[in-house]
Order: sequence, then C-alpha cells, then structure tokens
Amino acid sequence: GLEVLRRAVTEANLLAPDLVMTVGDLVDGYNGARPWRALMRAHREVMDRLAMPWYPVAGNHDVTWGGSPAPRGHHEEDFERAYGPLWYSFHHRNAAFLVLYSDEGDPETNRKGWNEPVLTRFSARQLAFLDRALAEAKDKDAVFVFLHHPRWRRDLYPGSDWEEVHRRFVAAGNVRVVFAGHTHRERADGTRDGVRYVTLGTTGAGIPFDVPGTGYLHHVYLVTVRGFAAQEAGFLT
Repeated sequence: GLEVLRRAVTEANLLAPDLVMTVGDLVDGYNGARPWRALMRAHREVMDRLAMPWYPVAGNHDVTWGGSPAPRGHHEEDFERAYGPLWYSFHHRNAAFLVLYSDEGDPETNRKGWNEPVLTRFSARQLAFLDRALAEAKDKDAVFVFLHHPRWRRDLYPGSDWEEVHRRFVAAGNVRVVFAGHTHRERADGTRDGVRYVTLGTTGAGIPFDVPGTGYLHHVYLVTVRGFAAQEAGFLT
C-alpha cells in the first residue's frame, strides 16, 4: 500500500495542485496504541513529502480499536494528536472545504461500525458544526465535502440520517460535490438537487483486481475549479 502511495505523492507533486485531500483509512488500523502509532508514522513520512498542504479525513481503520475492551472513543484521541480534528472546515480562494467524520458510532455503548442504524448517524454536536460551517461559507462560490463513508447509499447504510445532511446542502445552495471512499471502488452516484456525489477508488488499499473500467483501480482525482456558471465540476482520473 505505501509503495502505491509513494507513487501518488510523487505524481501529485508533478501535478502541483493547490492542496491535497484524503477520504480516510490512512492506516491499516484495528490494533492497539503502539502498532497504530507505528503505522501512523510510516504513513506520515510518505504524505509529508507532498510539496503542498494536505488534509486528512478519518476512516474506520483510523479510529477503530483492535481487541476488547476498547478505550472510550477507540483511537479518536490518537488520530487527533497525529492528524488533527475529526471534523473541520477551511477556506481556500473562493471555495470552502468541509470534512465530516462518519465513524462516530454509538457513544453510549462505545461501539463503532456501519451495519446498524445507530452506528450511522451524526451527533448533534457534529450537525451543529456543519450548520456553522455552511453559514460561514455562504459567500463562497463552491463548497466541497469530504467524508469516509458514502452515507448517501441506502443499500450500505440503511437507517442513516444522510437526508438531514443533504437537506442542509440544498438549503446552503453552494455545495457542489461530496467525496467519500471506504468501498475501495470508484463510483459516480450522479447529481441530486445540484449536489454531485462521488465515491473514490483506492490509493494503495486492497482491491480484488486492477480493472479501471469496473471501478477497481489505484488513482487520484485532479479536480480543476473553473467557476460555477455550470452546476458540476470537471474531473480527470
């Protein structure tokens, strides 16, 4: 995995974008504190070779503890110390970038996962953050959203509260594209109410075979922002 990531970093430096985003699962994870930190350092050593700023997204492999019992929040504190906040936003030029955290799980039981409705909902605290971030971005031409799980897919996340999130995007009026990962397969889910939904493939993670036409491929997306007279951004893979 890291060998593919090294190549991606080299090519990103040649392409020279303003910034680089991820969609989570930065480390293999599902382990204890010591092996997690070793994986994190190996990942950071590669990513820090980027010549431009890069921004992390937390995925289930980054935050889920291996074994039992798991400490409160699993690896969330480890992630925050190593990478930064679990959810955050920032502005660049006339666009806003929102990072959501889709692995909060059930704080009452300290369980994490994505196969039960109670594990696939955003906390009131994170939704309040989203409201503030969208309000702060109201004058931006575009808002781009990043998270790990493609929560809009009802076949994978039955009972999730994504409709509440989507309604906020529609009300904001300037959310253009939502990017996710997790499935290890590139997939476009079209545009709904002016919001485009895209699931990225992998950049070093496991895939059953490398056949780009089926969505199984190692890749990066180069997103070029040219203004938004039209509803959709353009993509190169």
